[in-house]
Amino acid sequence: MITVYDKTYTIKEGGILPSFCVITEELNGAYELEMIHPYDPTGKWQRLIVDKVILADTPKGKQPFRIYNIEPEMSEIKVKARHIFYDLLDNFVRSINSTGTAQVVLDEIKNNLQYSTQFSFSTDIEVSGTVKQSLKNPVEILLGAGDEETPSFIDAFGGELSRNGYNAEMLLAMGEDRGYVISYGKNLTGLTVTEDISTVVTRYMLFGANDVLYGSADSDKVGDYAHPKIAVYQNTDTTSASQLRAEAQALFDAGADLPTVNIKADFVLLQNTEEYKDYAILEEVYLGDVVTVRNRKMNFSKKAKVISYEYDALLKRYNKIELGDFLPNIYSSVTRGENAQVTANAASTAVTQLATTVSQLQEQLNNSDERITALDERVAALEQG
Repeated sequence: MITVYDKTYTIKEGGILPSFCVITEELNGAYELEMIHPYDPTGKWQRLIVDKVILADTPKGKQPFRIYNIEPEMSEIKVKARHIFYDLLDNFVRSINSTGTAQVVLDEIKNNLQYSTQFSFSTDIEVSGTVKQSLKNPVEILLGAGDEETPSFIDAFGGELSRNGYNAEMLLAMGEDRGYVISYGKNLTGLTVTEDISTVVTRYMLFGANDVLYGSADSDKVGDYAHPKIAVYQNTDTTSASQLRAEAQALFDAGADLPTVNIKADFVLLQNTEEYKDYAILEEVYLGDVVTVRNRKMNFSKKAKVISYEYDALLKRYNKIELGDFLPNIYSSVTRGENAQVTANAASTAVTQLATTVSQLQEQLNNSDERITALDERVAALEQG
């Protein structure tokens, strides 16, 4: 049941019976509820007043949403509400200049709020950084775009925001890889796939200490495109060509030489297709989860992250889900703000660790590819027969 609470979110006022209620959430972005409620004879609709709180089902259980907009019409009332996390939009920080671990910085943000709050801020990010902001609300300080002189939290540390009631967690990665694989190679109603090669790199020019050039490193996909796609890789703390090549190879292994991929699945439309079963696994993933995406026609496989969804709170199922490219978790703390330079020691260590992980994943992937190829051959034989 969907329930309404008073503006303090402490007094339960009762249930409601909307005809429409959807939740949308984006990774490090909007988290909102939209509802339509008829003018029922028992007057439940009268509970829907600006600033009250709606407790509704989401993919990860019930969550509170504060009403910020109502639009009465002839036969129904339309309601918009934000996750209660956005109560922080109304608070204020005059100035913060904090250097330390991610948790130390979060604690200082909370301690510098204009008025106290019951929100808790936590993180599993262990690196250190600096946040320097002024005259901002805490949401802007956490997620806003700063610059080199005035970095926000996301600039300094990266991370992904998990919102659960009054608990806000800035996590290195809020989802997990559940081992799901989706393959595409045809146009389907309800499935939109976008591929973009504008960020592809197939050759790194390798620079070490003192801007010395140590040659180049090519991806094994360098011949897949019309010409080499060149970028600079630099680690100012080494004079080892072999180390630079290993670090560049780790970037290729992580997908630098592959197109960016975005997939939007509309389950309402997909359910009308025979191929729906091939994508039904997406109904079992959550925001931030990782899914392996394969294009058999173009012969590539890469990982994508669930970056947004639309959820029907009445039917308790997804309407839509979106997959997009993401930075490997191990880079998430060295890709922004003070840590943005690939030349940092942390990046060198991260690349080495990532290379080991990618090697293990590649072995698993090769085994899976063999099984999929065999299955494809069986399906083709059946279709011909």
